[in-house]
Parts: sequence; C-alpha cells; structure tokens
Amino acid sequence: MDKQKKTVFIVDDVLTNLIVGKKVLEKQYNVFTFNAGQRLLDMLDNLHPDLILLDISMPEMDGFETLTRLKANEKTANIPVVFLSAITDKDTMMVARHYGVSDYITKPFQPVDLLLRVENQIKLMELAPMSAASVPAASVPVAPVSAPAASVAPISAPAAPVLVASTSDAPAGLLPEGHKKYDLQIPVPNEGLLYERKITCPLCGVVFMGNAVRSTKLKLIQREKDFRNRHDGIDTVYYEINTCPSCCYSNFDTSFKDVVLPRFEKNKAEISPYIGQINGVFEKYYMALKCQALFFAHSEVNTAKLWTRLMWLYQDCPDEEMELFAAKNAQTSYLDAFVKTELSAEAIQQICVIVGELSLRLNDIPTAKTYFTQARSHRSGSRALISQAEDGIETIRKMEQKG
Repeated sequence: MDKQKKTVFIVDDVLTNLIVGKKVLEKQYNVFTFNAGQRLLDMLDNLHPDLILLDISMPEMDGFETLTRLKANEKTANIPVVFLSAITDKDTMMVARHYGVSDYITKPFQPVDLLLRVENQIKLMELAPMSAASVPAASVPVAPVSAPAASVAPISAPAAPVLVASTSDAPAGLLPEGHKKYDLQIPVPNEGLLYERKITCPLCGVVFMGNAVRSTKLKLIQREKDFRNRHDGIDTVYYEINTCPSCCYSNFDTSFKDVVLPRFEKNKAEISPYIGQINGVFEKYYMALKCQALFFAHSEVNTAKLWTRLMWLYQDCPDEEMELFAAKNAQTSYLDAFVKTELSAEAIQQICVIVGELSLRLNDIPTAKTYFTQARSHRSGSRALISQAEDGIETIRKMEQKG
C-alpha cells in the first residue's frame, strides 16, 4: 500500500465491475474491493478509505442499508460515499441524495468519467476543512467536473433560534383551513452543516443566494418509520425548500433546477400575488405544493414528499389534527405516484412501506395491510424495508387480535 496515495474502496457484488473499477483507478489510488456491504463494514475496523464507491443492488445488504450504517457510525459518518449503480431513474437518485450520498455515477461508466468524478470528490474532501474556500457537497446528479464551480459561502449561525411561521402575516389563501399560529422554534444548526450557494430560478431566470445542507457532513442518529432522518446538529426538514425572491417559485433544493416547460410558464400569474410574502417554513412548503401543481406534468412523487414533510412539521408543533390532515394528503399523493409514475423496483418497495406507515397512522388498516404485504413480497429488494414491512404486518395482526 502506497502511503502517498489516497485510498478508494469499491463495493459491488459483480466481480467484473470490481475488476474494471480497480483497473481504472489503481494507477492513482490504493484500491480495495469488496463483494458485499458487510465485508466493507468489517474492513473499516482496520482501515479507513478516503472515498467509497458503492453499488446499490446487492444481496443481503443493499447500498442504501450499507450507507445508513456508515452514516450512523461516528467513525465512518464523514467518509464520502459515491453510488455506482445501473439504476438510472430520477426517483432513486433523489432518494440517494437524502441518504447523504456525495455523488451518483451510472453504469456502464466511461473510465475517464469515473476517474474525474473520483478526483473531484477527493478534492472536495481536501478542501472541506478550509472554511475560507468551502465547497458544497455534490448534488445528484453532479455537473461535469469541467463545469465552473458554484460560488458558495458558509452560513453564520444566527444569534437566536429562528421562528418557523407566524400566520398573522401569512399571505391569504395559501395556508389551509385549520392551520394555526405556531411559535415553534428551530434549534440553530451546528456550524458547517449549512452553506449558501447561487441558484438560478428556472421560471424567471433570476440568480439568488439560497440555502443548502452539506450532506457529506451529516451524521445520522435515527431513521424513523415514516423515513424521517434525525441528524446530529440539524433538522434538515427546515432547510429543504428554496424560494425565488423575484417570482416566488419554490421547490426542493435538490429539484430546483428541474426545467419548467414553456407550456406551463403562463401559470406564473398564479403565484405573483405572493411575491415578497413567503417567509416562514410552512409558507415555503405550501408554495412549493402550489408550484408542483402549476408547473409540472408529473409531480406526484415530489407532492407526496412535500406533504410528508408538512406532516413532520405539524408533528413538531404539535398539532395532531393538521398532522393527520397532511398524512392523509401524503398517502393520497403516494398512491397517485404508485399508479401514474414509472418507478424503479426499489422506489416501489419504499413507497409501499411509507404508504403502509401512513395508513397505520390514519388507522386505515386495510390499506396498510395491502401495501406492507406488497413491500414484503419484494424478496430481492432492501432487507431493511422487508423487515419494516414485516413489523407493520405484525402490528396489524396484534391490533386485529385485540379488536
């Protein structure tokens, strides 16, 4: 092992992929290969790499479960992980982003592209400690390495917690009936977990500074049954939405570059009355919901995610009535996505589990049983999701026995 070289681990259950990946990288890096996630985790007790290239579709322990274990261990939480997968659908890429993946490379890959992307991640890692030259974590998918770097600046922690929403001055007609004034405060995020970056609005073209979470710095503490991730030092749900100050267009930070087709631009007039009034977190989420309906033909998945996060916000308030209201809308939106959207097998299994969990919360037992059972039937899918589905079925069985 050459101590002058950085070390890269490759994890893939297909031997050919391991051989090709090692051949591309071994001239510049120390390369170790593993054919299973557990073998990787076992090696980390003895040797820490500078970067991990991780396949998603593997037996026993898939890439998502392996990544979750890496992020949950303080000794490995900060190792950059790049998914190297044949799965190319956008939904899986979005899920990967929320798991904290640093980049997403699709197979089959071009050797030069793999080498450049690995070099890019190594450079980002080396620059990370230099606060004066902070570089944002790569989003999914990552722009070509030759593209100019985005201008970013670290966010200074505010002197006091930020008020989530004050509906006394919220724009009329945006928030639903039953929404109240919540004096909920957000804990100040730990230094370095947020950064500012230049964002170009896809609707009006204005460039503005928006917030982004530095995903490579996140340390996962707990994943709840409804897929809410609890991280050390920050609650990411409060920072996922950006709003253009010029035209009010709002969307997930990870989806902000999604192209608005010309046939939808005529709908800009629908959001113009709210310009300058979208300030609180609730307002941002409800404006994002409105934008999904106005500017995208297929918005079922993002709409479901927005309602799920609103459910979490109402849970934090707490407001049980509005929490159930958001949960019902999330359930409906996920069911729409299940029927209307072309999804990968992994995404389908995940949606089945979350529909099951939402249905349990709503006491909709027949729907919960149907979707937990369907998630469990994906025997080649995620073991963690199969286990969660089996737990849900067992919960229903106990409820039915008592009833």
